[in-house]
Amino acid sequence: MRTRIRRSDKAFRLGGEEFLAFLYGTDQEHGRQVAEDLRQTVAAKPLIPGRSITVSIGVASYSGNRDWEEWLRRCDQNLCGAKAKGRNAVVG
Repeated sequence: MRTRIRRSDKAFRLGGEEFLAFLYGTDQEHGRQVAEDLRQTVAAKPLIPGRSITVSIGVASYSGNRDWEEWLRRCDQNLCGAKAKGRNAVVG
């Protein structure tokens, strides 16, 4: 993930198999484009011979005047939406 985001952005592991990326100064549409690029990059890499690896990604934009807990809930809802679409998807 770090090779697909800018140096000014930050990536964190939240726990288990969940990660969070802060794409500073990025709007919702650009965030979706970055997420889609990441999804395609992972799907194209043969990380385990004979087995494909995919990611499901939820995207939500944040502005400093909003509640961060609500933003995190939207991220999680969109992630659940991506999984409900059959995985290997971006929602947001």
